Amino acid sequence: FCLVRTEADAPVHKGISYLLFSMSTPGIDVRPLVDMTGTANFNEVFFTDVRVPRSQIVGKPGEGWMVANATLSHERGMLGDPDASHARLMRVAEIMQRETIGGRPLIDSPVFRDRLVALQARVFAMQANGLSDVANPSALFLEGMKSGVEGSAVSISMEGTRPLLVEIQSLVGKSTLATPRRTVTGLDQNRFSILLAVLERRAGISMGMLDIYANVAGGLRLSEPASDLAIAASVLSSVIETPWQGRVAFFGEVGLSGEIRATTNPVGRVQEALKLGFDRVYMPKRNFQLEKQALQELVKSESTGHDLQLYPIEHIKELRYG
Repeated sequence: FCLVRTEADAPVHKGISYLLFSMSTPGIDVRPLVDMTGTANFNEVFFTDVRVPRSQIVGKPGEGWMVANATLSHERGMLGDPDASHARLMRVAEIMQRETIGGRPLIDSPVFRDRLVALQARVFAMQANGLSDVANPSALFLEGMKSGVEGSAVSISMEGTRPLLVEIQSLVGKSTLATPRRTVTGLDQNRFSILLAVLERRAGISMGMLDIYANVAGGLRLSEPASDLAIAASVLSSVIETPWQGRVAFFGEVGLSGEIRATTNPVGRVQEALKLGFDRVYMPKRNFQLEKQALQELVKSESTGHDLQLYPIEHIKELRYG
């Protein structure tokens, strides 16, 4: 396919049409780009007075950018979800049996049929290799988590556009070294060191002579700043040797002055915690103020058989009294 501008005076991302055409169309010159190994995996393509019938525009003229985005979204979805890909494939097969070209079903065309067979082979290979959709990844990452354990806290993080609950574990002990150890797995080492400094200076938690270890359970790596609050809660629990009671989760970025900064998608994060039966969520006060109505309606509308309490906080020291 090719995206071409068909409306010269239209704004950016508009006036672009999505065209399908054969690479053997007159005026198209394909020149292989040969690398140092003598192979050519990419090509240069030149267009000289190429004419394409209007009937080969996909979608409406001038709306090609929307079609291209939909194509990309579909491609990404096919790569990550073989079960959904199989369902879509069956739908395509049904359409090919129903739709015709030249009075014959598309499924009878060797070109369309060979393409369908190639797609089926890819999807079946994905399923054969054990790739399948995980309906509830948060529950998977929290599997085996024990309640009432000091040093354990749950972070509501974002993996792409999807909220994900993961356990953060911390362990502290008296150090025998001149420079205490600060070791992490699945977290950014520099950000972790900064967070410890903020806890010590802004929340009054003395950790100067302690070895501190932190780990993200399940082998996941967290880089989102919204995980800061859960990391702080995990370290605090381990230092004061007191576990967080009940099913409690955290999200929020911690600033250098100890302030809890707003994050993206607070409603989606709270909804994920509610779905998994959590009792409390500590979150940035600013997020609560901005989304108060939506959050309250969410908590009231969910018939989960339990109450979820939201604890908006604006400074890291408030964790000491949670």
